[in-house]
Amino acid sequence: MATYAEALLKKDVTTERLSEERELQRAERAREKQSRSQKIWGTIGSIVGLAFGPAGSFVGKQIGKYGADFFNDAETKKVSEGKFLASQSKEINKQLSQYDKTENISNLVGTGTDLLTTFAMGGGFEAIKGGESVAGAVSNPDYWTKFGGDTPNMYQFFKGADKGATVGDYFSFLKQGSSELNPVQMDAVEVIGSKS
Repeated sequence: MATYAEALLKKDVTTERLSEERELQRAERAREKQSRSQKIWGTIGSIVGLAFGPAGSFVGKQIGKYGADFFNDAETKKVSEGKFLASQSKEINKQLSQYDKTENISNLVGTGTDLLTTFAMGGGFEAIKGGESVAGAVSNPDYWTKFGGDTPNMYQFFKGADKGATVGDYFSFLKQGSSELNPVQMDAVEVIGSKS
């Protein structure tokens, strides 16, 4: 039969185990919330940044993604090391830290992929295929700020457009295709003016 001391010990171990499980659930939920938040704010930033071309989309996405990471303290959520299950708690915390490192590496790889996508959206890879040097294409701001290299982004469009221009006018303008704009990158005002 168990003694009173053994019963108290068993109760303390059980209490510590339950506390550890609750803390682990909180830590996992915090990491899930952070990941979701990074995706949502990255997408919102990317969409808002589209107004400034491929580079704006890239910058907006990175601000959204890393801003959500910065303002969410999921990495600080760990399991307290108790006095009975300390080795188990240390192992769980080690796994949580490893998850955080993997998530950070994944974010960095995603940033690199986004950068290449930005360059592709601007027509940079097409220019390289067409014979332009890699250094020349990378250093050309048109391959970062304009869609397809020749199509003005929304900011450039509205900067040169009449006061009555709408977002709908911009998308109609994009539907025309960049082939009509290539002869010396016609100003957006001329394109709108020819419609009316």
